[in-house]
Amino acid sequence: GNCFPLSLICKHTLRPNISQTGTLPTRPSVPRPVVAPTGSLPRQTKRAARPANKAEVILWFKDVEWPRRIVCNKAGKICPWFHGILSRGHAEQLLDGKPAGTFLIRVSERIWGYTVSVSSAHRCKHFLVDAAVIGKYQFFGDNQKVHDDLHSLIEFHQKYPISVAGQELLMTPQDQIGRVPDYQELMS
Repeated sequence: GNCFPLSLICKHTLRPNISQTGTLPTRPSVPRPVVAPTGSLPRQTKRAARPANKAEVILWFKDVEWPRRIVCNKAGKICPWFHGILSRGHAEQLLDGKPAGTFLIRVSERIWGYTVSVSSAHRCKHFLVDAAVIGKYQFFGDNQKVHDDLHSLIEFHQKYPISVAGQELLMTPQDQIGRVPDYQELMS
């Protein structure tokens, strides 16, 4: 479908609402850089063990993750599963009533990384993804596989459950709802 240039989104241009057009809003198109060869990733900077506030999280995302277009697909569009900085409660509202395996990824305010929120049969579950080491993504916990990016983490957990006990699989991305994308503050 059509896509909006990132510059329009960053200038707070509103996208059409699904109720106005009858179609889902499209995502901005952004160029995805060529995959960097080993050793040319952004330089690891000394950071506190955890972010102190939301401003530090936004700065981390803009400085480390966004230049790598970690939340973009190969066509350069922001992936439908990406939702910026959302509260746990807002994520649960978006996933309420959705089939088991519907998921979204949001930037965590607690760690240098992300939270995967996924609907299950009886409730919404939330899993922290450690991204403190540039180019390495893994769920917190014992014996978790390390992935080179969020795309490979998602692909892996479409086939293999996040936890043995819960058997959570990432099946269907939860897209944006509403006029303004909830990741906008990370792009401005």
